[in-house]
Formats: sequence, C-alpha cells, structure tokens
Amino acid sequence: MFCVLSLKFEVFPVFAQVPDPQYIFVRKDPMGCNPSDCNQLWNMDNPNQINLNAINDIYSKIGTKGTNSRKVGIGVVFNYWIGDFEKHKQSLAALLVYSKVHNFPVFINLEGLGWWNNRSDLYNNPNNVEWTCWDVSCAIKKSWRNWGSEFEVKPQPNLASPALIQATKDALNQFIPIIVNWYKDLPNEKQYLLGGISLGGEVDIGANYYYYPGGVSNDTGLVGSVQLGYAAVKTAGIKSSGTITESDINEVVKRYQTALNKTAYDLGIPRNKIYNHNGGKGAAPFMVYPPGVAFETLGGSLNNYAHPGWSFYGDVATNPQNYPVLNDVLNQLGNTEWSSAEWLTWASDYTGWATALRNSLNYRNNRFINVANWEGIRDKPYALQAIRDVANEAPACWVETPQLNITVNGTTATFSWIKGANNNAIHLNVSNTEGFTVSGTLQNPNVIVENNTTQTSYTKSGLGAGKYYAILAADGCGNQRKISDGRFVIAAPPTAIPTKIKIIGDYDGNNIVNLADFGVWKTKYLSGNATLVDFGVWKKAYLQ
Repeated sequence: MFCVLSLKFEVFPVFAQVPDPQYIFVRKDPMGCNPSDCNQLWNMDNPNQINLNAINDIYSKIGTKGTNSRKVGIGVVFNYWIGDFEKHKQSLAALLVYSKVHNFPVFINLEGLGWWNNRSDLYNNPNNVEWTCWDVSCAIKKSWRNWGSEFEVKPQPNLASPALIQATKDALNQFIPIIVNWYKDLPNEKQYLLGGISLGGEVDIGANYYYYPGGVSNDTGLVGSVQLGYAAVKTAGIKSSGTITESDINEVVKRYQTALNKTAYDLGIPRNKIYNHNGGKGAAPFMVYPPGVAFETLGGSLNNYAHPGWSFYGDVATNPQNYPVLNDVLNQLGNTEWSSAEWLTWASDYTGWATALRNSLNYRNNRFINVANWEGIRDKPYALQAIRDVANEAPACWVETPQLNITVNGTTATFSWIKGANNNAIHLNVSNTEGFTVSGTLQNPNVIVENNTTQTSYTKSGLGAGKYYAILAADGCGNQRKISDGRFVIAAPPTAIPTKIKIIGDYDGNNIVNLADFGVWKTKYLSGNATLVDFGVWKKAYLQ
C-alpha cells in the first residue's frame, strides 16, 4: 500500500528508455541432446563446448530473435552438484560472453536441489535428508522420480537443514558474482539480456523425490508414495508432532527459497530479476496424488525476494485462465510479475501451439515462458513456426518497467526516471530498512512515499548515514505492475583527526616531559644539534 506525502521535486535530465521485453525462452537440455544431431550439445563439464553451434541451431530454426517488446531467449540449467563444479563456473562465464556478443537473452537456473550426487557429505547425514516420521530413525536413503519413466535418485533433501542451506549459499557465492559482474558491465540498452535467474527447479517436498513405503518400489509412482517433510518441518521449528499440512510444507519451501533468494539479492542481483521455480499441487490435473499426503501448493512459490514461477504442462500451459487456483495465487501479488519457469503444451499442430503461447503470455503479467526442452521441439516445424509468429507479435498490453537512476552527493540523493510504455501511474518509495513484500513493494517505506506522481525526478537532502532501498513502481494495462528496485549508501561524515599540540620540552614526542627528554637533549647536544637554550626549555618544563 502506498501513502501520499507532499514532496518537493526538481527537474533533472533522464536517460533513454531501454528494452524491457517479455520473453519466450527455449530451454537447452543440460544433460543430453537430440540423438539425430548432437553437435549442438552443451556439456557444462566442457567450457569449450559452450559454442555457437547451439545458438545458431536455435535461432536459425526459429527464424527470429523477436522484437523490442517480446524476445526469444535461451534457458540454461547448471546442475552444479553433478559433474565438475569449477568447469560449470567456466561454462557459465563462457555462456555470458556469447550472450553479450551475440545479443541473446538468457534465463539461468542454478540447480543444486534437484541433483546433489556429488554431496555425499550431505546426503549421508540423516539430519540433511527427509524422514517418514518425526524421528531421525525414519531418515530415508533414496527417493524416486518420474519424468516420463521412473528412476531412482538420491534421498529428498531436508529443506530446513542448516548444513544444506549453507552449502547451497556457498555454491551460489561462487556462481552469482560471475553473473553480477557481467550484468553490471552491460550497457543499459543490453541489460535485458539477463532475463532472470532461479535457484532451483521445481522446488518441493515429496513430488520430485517421492518415497515408497519401506523404501521398496512398487511401480505405482507418486500415488503410491508416503508423507515426507517431517525432518524439514521439525528442523524449522514449525511443529514436532501431529499431521503435516500443506501449509507446513509451503512454509518450509518459502523459508528455503527466501534464504537463497536473499543471498542472490545481497550479492547484487536485482529483486526484479529473481524468479522462483516450483511445482505445486493444483495446476497439474494429470498428476494423481496419494490420499492423505500433504504436498506444496502454488502458494509455496510466494516469498519476499523473488517473483513466483511454476512448471506448467498440458492444458494449464494452453489455458491458464481456466485455473482458479492459479488466479487466486496471482491475486496475492498486487498485479506484479510471475513466470512459467518450465512450460510445454501438448498441442500437436500450429494452431494449438500458437494458441497456447498467446494464452500464456497474455495472461496477467506473465514475464516469460521457458519451453522445455529445445531438443524436443527443434524438429517440429509447427512449434517453431508458432514461436516465430508469436515472438514477432506485440503483447496484448505490456507495462514496461520504469528506468530508475539514483545519484548520491554527500547527504543528498537524487532519483530520476523515465516512464516506459503504459506507465499510467508511478510510485516512488524509499526506506532505510531492508525488506520486501511478496508483491515486491517495500515493507517499511519510511523515507519517501509518493503515489501517482506526474514528475520524473525527486531530490531528498539531509539523509543520515546508512544503506537505503528504493523501488519505482508503474501500473498500467488494467492489471499489471512493474517494479524497478535499487540500493544506495549515504557515507558517514569523515572523522575529524585532532590536531596534535606540541608540548614544550617533550623531545621524544610521548606527550610527557621527563628525564627521558633530558637524554634526548643530551644526545643532540653532544652531536651539535641542540643548545643550552634547549636545555633550559626542558628544565623549566620538567620542574613545573
């Protein structure tokens, strides 16, 4: 909510509006390729294999990079806990160079949760994995996953485990600065190349890591699984007995993702570039859940340091407007952004694909869809033609993010901005305490609050030393809000260095006149560098 204050405005020059597009990403499979042509495979363990083959393969087959209002980009996954960690970092750096040079946007998923095969130090500790009861004796040693067919995976991680969260933060502390340094080096007109980042794919408990009774597969899939989440709910201090609920699972997921998202924010990723990627019961009618077992709902993706995003397959990808459960969650966002972080329609012709793309992109401020996967559609001409045509269309209505510039001079901060397309109302908020709401507004806008301003600049003087947080929000198109967020620091005034007062007769400079000073005088006198007058000065001071 915004309040109205009377503020003094001055006019300052502003910079040019830059592209702020909607995106259609096509996600590269991080673990395989189309068997008919593997020369476009990106192997993150081999930075030299991050090359133009795949880039040219995508854009030559689609036939467009889109327009200023809707871009075609590439979704990339880094499963940093399988394979070579250092090589993955090098591959990320190589990818970003290609993105900048060849002007293609990227959506980057830094994935530790889904595959933690290299972290036996974590998953062999029962406190870091899930349990099937309230006691550590019920810790599981494996899980199952079904992505078209069932296969065994490592045990479901305990999302509240301090060790797991810290290890994940440690990994992000090595990857995210690579992105931040690249992003800051981009000129303003190219910053759209970072479409966003996510810090895990389909984050949940018990869906991508389901567990059979007794730890023995009966080939029934998810519907035959048992309740997980006891370890996380107990570790988080939510409860330690009773029945686990959807609310319990959602709370654990929110806390886990908030911890990682805030790490990314603190390292320099703007909040408006961070997206969650969750599963969520309620938008996948083809999935059959076991009765009496609680799973995450779509609401689990809402937290204060990221936009929500989900996996959508089948009819919900084609007709998101027909799902009240999605509409209800989006109502909690105050018209801000969301994403289809993993997306695939099951249509098998051009009309079905084009309809699905338009319905998803034009529904309630959806920033992007991420088609999963490129390898599955690259030989389907109807899908490629639909992507080409829809990418070259303008969105039904699109609010561009207003561009905010902050300059600091002493204790004065100047905010200047330029409105983007369909910016029908502009709101400026500034706080000296960090914290966002799930809609991306500031929790405590206690320094500047201005609603529906028609100005393009504002100056605030007399600010105290410390860190400040600003957002500039734009409303338009009836149900869209875009937010630009920034941070700045007012430096503390320099500490005055007291002028040292020379004490007469203090020849050794220790601020005391004593016999040691006589010794200094004597040494200088015998070497011809002092006089009897100097002795008299010392004697007078010493005897006082």
